Amino acid sequence: MKYISKIPTTNTNNMRRFIIILFLILFTSGLLYHTSFYQRMSLHIIHFSISNAINPSTNWLIVTSITNLQQYLSSSQQNISIIFISNDKQLTSSPNKTNIIFLNSHLQSQLSFRSKNPKIIAYLLAIKLGARFIYECNSNISFYHQPNIQHVAFRRQRSPFINIHPTFTANFTDYSPGLPKDELTNITQDGWSSIRTIDSYQETIHPFIQQQILINYKDKSLLVNHPPVAVEPLTFAPFSSENILFTYDAFWGLILFESKSDIWRSWWVQRLLWDINGHVVFASSVQKINMTMTSNKSKKQNFKEDANVGELVRYLSTWKSTKTTLIERIEDLINDMLKQKFCDENELKVILAWLDDLKQINYVFPSIKSVTSQQVISYVNEEYSSNFNC
Repeated sequence: MKYISKIPTTNTNNMRRFIIILFLILFTSGLLYHTSFYQRMSLHIIHFSISNAINPSTNWLIVTSITNLQQYLSSSQQNISIIFISNDKQLTSSPNKTNIIFLNSHLQSQLSFRSKNPKIIAYLLAIKLGARFIYECNSNISFYHQPNIQHVAFRRQRSPFINIHPTFTANFTDYSPGLPKDELTNITQDGWSSIRTIDSYQETIHPFIQQQILINYKDKSLLVNHPPVAVEPLTFAPFSSENILFTYDAFWGLILFESKSDIWRSWWVQRLLWDINGHVVFASSVQKINMTMTSNKSKKQNFKEDANVGELVRYLSTWKSTKTTLIERIEDLINDMLKQKFCDENELKVILAWLDDLKQINYVFPSIKSVTSQQVISYVNEEYSSNFNC
């Protein structure tokens, strides 16, 4: 009887040993696979999980071109993490051991974000990993934030737009990409001088978004050594997704719509910046090659948008909300733009997915600045009707 009673125990022990051996085999195989994978990358790559990140920086660079990646890796810039969006595995080693996430289609498929656009996923990863600054570039220029802004550009009576490019190029036939051509006459008639020095006792510029305008240094007549310029509330200037820096308080405005150009983003984002006392800032950078802002859609689509941008911006200039949080105002604005047919249901779905993803990674939206918001509403109520319709 005793011998028979030992049979179940022996079988149980054998089963336990089998499970342990199987687990060790699977674990070893997985470890060897991942080790081989990282060796093939020839880079110091960090995993998307926060717990596996290797000293991620607060400064993050988003790159989509292997040429730009190699340029940046060969520079002396330190303390930066990079997300490279590509399925290309032909990468060179990093001389300064920069942290890099290789965001390929396989990694994208493993993530739980509602957003599916690769660049949006890159933004979310950077934010999740502790980013305070997110930068996109198409040129090897320095990554830095300029906090002390002393100059502001303001709109005039005939147009809510300003043409910021001549400020840095002294070429008054030049205009910012994305600026509606039919607005140039209004801007010109108002005069080109629309920049003032701030009153440091009463004003503070919060440079939440900064765009670098690249200038060809070979032509000295095009170079104006002008300090950075912020854009005043109720004033609009187009910015693109190239050579642009977003600070943490503006991360909510990183979202891009595949059905729109990257410049389309600049209009509604600027409107909401007013309510959090934030500013867009433009600065110049001298380069050997003349590279200017470009949008990521076709000329035909940009022409359609240009024909509608003047109407959109004038609508944004009058738009106001009583919502008490920024996330509510974003939803409110996009819904109102949908009703006015400035966007469609697809754009609304994209923005709602983006906002859900931001909440999922615990992004903290900046609060509404009641004083600034009330000043904007007051201006709209009292002065817009007489000034903007001239």
